[in-house]
Amino acid sequence: MVIPRFRYFSRCAVLLLISVFAFPLHASITNDRQLFLKAEKALNKGDLKAWKKMKKKLVGYPLYADLIYKQAVLEIRQMTPEKADAILKSLENTPLQKTFRRHWLKRLAKGKRWKDYLKYYKPELGTLYRCHYANALYKNKQNEKAHTETRALWLNAKSQPDECDPAFEAMKKSGQLDNDLVWERIGLAINKGQTRLATYLKKSLTASEQSLVDEWLRIRQTPSRAFNKKYLNSSNPKRQEMLVYGVKRMALFDANKALEHWKKVRGKTQLNENQTKEIERYLALRMTTQRLDGAVKQHYLVQHPDNEILEWGVRAALREQDWNAADLFINGIERHKDLPDRWQYWKARTAEAKGESKTAEAIYHSLSDGRGYHNYLAADRVNLNYKLNNNPLQFSSKELAPLENSYGVRRAHELYILGRIPDARRDWYYLIKNYGDEDRQKLAYISKQWGWHSQAILTIAVADYYDDLSIRFPVLYEKELKKEARKNGLDPSWVIALVRQESAFQPDARSSAGARGLMQLMPRTSRYVARLLNKRKPKTYELYQPELNLTLGTHYLKNNMKRFGDHMVLTTAAYNAGPHRVSKWLPDNGSMEADVWTETIPFSETRSYVQRIMSYASIYDHLLGLNPVRVNQRMQTVANPSQLKKP
Repeated sequence: MVIPRFRYFSRCAVLLLISVFAFPLHASITNDRQLFLKAEKALNKGDLKAWKKMKKKLVGYPLYADLIYKQAVLEIRQMTPEKADAILKSLENTPLQKTFRRHWLKRLAKGKRWKDYLKYYKPELGTLYRCHYANALYKNKQNEKAHTETRALWLNAKSQPDECDPAFEAMKKSGQLDNDLVWERIGLAINKGQTRLATYLKKSLTASEQSLVDEWLRIRQTPSRAFNKKYLNSSNPKRQEMLVYGVKRMALFDANKALEHWKKVRGKTQLNENQTKEIERYLALRMTTQRLDGAVKQHYLVQHPDNEILEWGVRAALREQDWNAADLFINGIERHKDLPDRWQYWKARTAEAKGESKTAEAIYHSLSDGRGYHNYLAADRVNLNYKLNNNPLQFSSKELAPLENSYGVRRAHELYILGRIPDARRDWYYLIKNYGDEDRQKLAYISKQWGWHSQAILTIAVADYYDDLSIRFPVLYEKELKKEARKNGLDPSWVIALVRQESAFQPDARSSAGARGLMQLMPRTSRYVARLLNKRKPKTYELYQPELNLTLGTHYLKNNMKRFGDHMVLTTAAYNAGPHRVSKWLPDNGSMEADVWTETIPFSETRSYVQRIMSYASIYDHLLGLNPVRVNQRMQTVANPSQLKKP
């Protein structure tokens, strides 16, 4: 439907909006809410006459700015800078200001009003707007600044928006975009797998240089080409870069093979010390993440190891049960910084393995005072009770009133009440960004009172306060979760902990990968599980229905429990990383203690995921009133697939 354009804003309307803070709360917010919906409908239809009749009555309503924004966007074609200023002023303290600014800047760019563009541009608006900004700088003869902006845009591994092209052309015309910059971007692109961009960029090079790019692309396809004498003996910086790339590319898929090739040529190359270090550092990391024997030895070879190398060195040593090496690497971490709980725990485990029981017990006792995965594992080692350390936030009505009555909180609450949850979240993110930790704690408390638990969980984390368990670990969907857990023979505390980690109990949660709902099911997975249950294939939007999502998600968990011999740790890891990956991470032979296996998971996200859920399950034992299960009781020994318990 085509919506008729509105007339310009009157000065009166703008002044009314600016004065919104001076108005008291309406006696009947319900009436205002209904009037807002009516006015919004009129605006969407282009019924200006009806909108004008309602306008003054809505001035004090928290979402009045949304209506002004809608009208502004419709009238933007003929808007003057003065009126745009007034609109931007009126949308202060709302995320709508940034959204309107984007609309306005697009309009200015389309009209080639580059001087005005410079006035209204803000750096946080995104790449497309930065491209226009760089072009605007060139158009206004601010060349030095334009070169700086354009260079930053140019040196990106991915293809940039078409809006960047005028700035790139201007930089090229000025002689600032030379072959070195082209090569630098080609290198970035190839390293990020953006081969189409690299192929496009090479067109601006000479024939001989294009041939070098082709060599690099061939090495990407067949890394062993890099070990040709042409690269080993070359003093050409570009070919040296290709050699480094080729070794790393081979190591990405087979670190053992890359190491064998590298050993043969290490002393025969023209590489400098930094390039050699880069290769050996990468080999050490890839050998550890690929769970290869000899990784510890490779970590020893890395000169001046940084924290990442030391931490992965510990993991390599744990996997190889080389406790002396683990101790050495942990001591290296300790020289760099105070040891966090993770490495305190492994310092104690290392001491215990080396027979230093007093040292180990002292660390375990100290760690057991905390609440978390490593704290609870430490308590398990010395048979101490878990500490919940629950310290709920407490605020009086008087303390909360200033925030509750603030414009931003009122806006978010109205959007929440109206069921416009994505918009409410947008306003809430804007809100918490502009407050300090003390006020964020109050905001978490307020959103919990509303029943908006997912935002309370987010806000308390942003506030860096972790001791209010009622906010961090709400018990939601308890009846449904217990029913599905019982039906599938699953530990209810584990299931609710997994839901808490997956979606923070947000039924409309959607990940960037497309997972949906409380248990973050992928549409394809949900269809597979539905087929197993002889149910019809769910529509994607139906995955936002809590009951269906929990039914499918818990059955999927049950299937993976069967696959991994009722092993909770492996099933948890599989839920995050996929069963096929977890199968590859199992020991080739023998067995491994579950805490060691979990620490050596190659994906940092999956490692943290498993550790959180194991500790959250213990917390939910308490909150659900169930008999407590110790973390180590949920973490059976990890064995080769042939040795896993068969259901």
